[in-house]
Order: sequence, then C-alpha cells, then structure tokens
Amino acid sequence: MRRLWYGLMGCMLFLSACTEEKPPSSSGTYSEGVFTINEGVFGQTSGTISYYNRTNGTVQQKIFKQVNGRDLGDVVQSMSFYEDRAYIVVNNSNKIEVADANTFEEKAQITGLRLPRYCLAISTNKAYVTEWGDDGLTGTIAILDLNTHTVINRIAVGVGPEQLLFKDAKLYITHVGGYGTNNIVTVLNTVTDQIETTISVFDKPSACVEDVDGFIWVACAGKVAYLTYPTIDTANSTASGLIRINPTNNAITKTISFGKGKPIGNLIINTANKEELYYSRTSQVWKYHIGTDVEESLFNGSFYGLGFDPVTNYIYAATSVGVNAAEAQRYDTNGMLIDAYTVGVFANGFVFK
Repeated sequence: MRRLWYGLMGCMLFLSACTEEKPPSSSGTYSEGVFTINEGVFGQTSGTISYYNRTNGTVQQKIFKQVNGRDLGDVVQSMSFYEDRAYIVVNNSNKIEVADANTFEEKAQITGLRLPRYCLAISTNKAYVTEWGDDGLTGTIAILDLNTHTVINRIAVGVGPEQLLFKDAKLYITHVGGYGTNNIVTVLNTVTDQIETTISVFDKPSACVEDVDGFIWVACAGKVAYLTYPTIDTANSTASGLIRINPTNNAITKTISFGKGKPIGNLIINTANKEELYYSRTSQVWKYHIGTDVEESLFNGSFYGLGFDPVTNYIYAATSVGVNAAEAQRYDTNGMLIDAYTVGVFANGFVFK
C-alpha cells in the first residue's frame, strides 16, 4: 500500500511539474509592433486591424476580433494611441472603440458621433474628433471627455474636416471637403476651444505634418474633374501641391504646385530626422528633401496608404486592390523593396509602437 501511495504521489508531482513549466501564452500582447488600419467594405462590419511583429516577422489579422470575439464595425477609418489606450475610429458605425493599447481588450465605446474620421487625444481626459456630419457636408469637431467616454461639446468648422496636428496648444485641421470640396486649414485653440483663424490653401487639403524647423506642411490633392472616367478633364481640375505654414503667424511661406489633375495624397514625414516628406503622386511614391528643396521618385505603384516606421526607418505602403486583401510593402528610404506581407481589405494607413 505504501509503495502504491508513493507511486501516486510521484505521478501527481510529475503532472504538477509539467503544468508549472508550461510557458505562458503571449497571445493578445501588442506592446510593440506595426498596426495596419483596414477599412473593410462599406456597409459591412468587415473593418479590421492587422498586426505585424517586427521581432519574428509574424502577422496576425483581425486582432480586435481575436481578443474580443466580435467585429469592430463598418469602415475602420483610423487609429491612434494615447498612453495605455487605443482609440479606433469606426466611421460608418459612428463610434470609437476604446481598447487596451497592449492587449486590445475592449474598454469602452464612444457613440453618438457623426461620420468620424480622425481622433487626437491631447491629455488623459480630452480628445478631439473630426466629423463630416450626418450628410457628409456638415463639418464639426467633437470634443471628448476620455474619463466618461462621452461627447461634451461640438465646434462647427468648415466642410469635411480631416486630419489633425497638435502644436503649441493649437490644433491644425485640414479640410478635404467631405462629399464636396474645401480649401482651408482651421486653427483651433485647445485652451479656449475657439477657432483662431482659417488658412486658405489649394483644394482638398488632407494631411499635415511638422518638420524639423517647426513648420507645418500640408498636402492638397486638388479637385479632379473627369471627361469620362478615368480620363481627367485638366481644364476644369484644380492644382494640387504642398503648402508650408509658419505656425508663429500662420503665414504661408512656401507653395509647391504639381499642376491640375495631378492629385497628391498619403503625406507622411521621416520621423527620425523630420527632413524628408513622402507622398503618392502620379502612380509613384516620392521623397521631398526639405533642406535642399529637391524631389525624387522612390518607387512605382498605386497605394492607398503610407506610413513611416521610426524603429526601422522603413516606409510602409499599402497596395490598392479593391475588395481583395491588400499587401503591406516595406521599403528603405532609398526606395528599395525589403519585403511584403498580407493585411486586410482597403488598408489605408499604419500606426507604429
């Protein structure tokens, strides 16, 4: 009997040791890496976030659904991180999903938005969201209380507010025009929540970045008219280009025109040196050297989104392939292709940690 008891104890200890030595699962941990925003198909709940692990080169699709067991919603427009939270803007679902930045476990929903586009948190309790309005032509900025996850105020601005840049307690807001056209950058004081001024630029300004000298660069696509799509009606189109703004006095200090019917998009900056702009134009990605005022073509392709990874100094480009799964291509700053991996449908941009 004693021999049997020792045998049973030995088996139990063995099983216990095996259980204790099992390595912990790392599933759901997203403390660093590359995140791709995939809009999905309009009218469906197919918007997703893809995750790329730089260390081992693995890719995970639909990470929010993996963790929470449900879809994000209809048209995942953008995502931003602030401290320990991820703010995922779901445009056609009129909401923001708030998730843990490292695990993507859902924490809250911010509802009651009106075709939201981009969200920018400026403190632990305050964020701003650009909205096109229910009709796509009623531009507003929603102010959020991040403690209660509610909209606490709205500011009427021009049609189609798009991306935001925060500098010196002010927001610089581009206005692409929603379902119409606009040509302004709104300057909003975040202390008073009052509009200080608007700056007239080329038609359809969509993005802005800050350079090494503190100047703000704005990419303007211009209005494109067509004879019979895809043939462009140059005479009735407007010029695209880059605009440089001095935030000290909000004066335009440089204008670069690319001509009519030649839209520019996907403006990003080399965040390592803040001296190089990257953007899409004429089925190519270009690099503009701010110091030397020289533009050079980097690589060819039709891309729906660009991003710059400050960890590897690689340019990420999302292919434009319609309702099929897109591809994220990685390039060095000289335009050499490094590799590529599969992401989601209508991948429009990247966020890096």
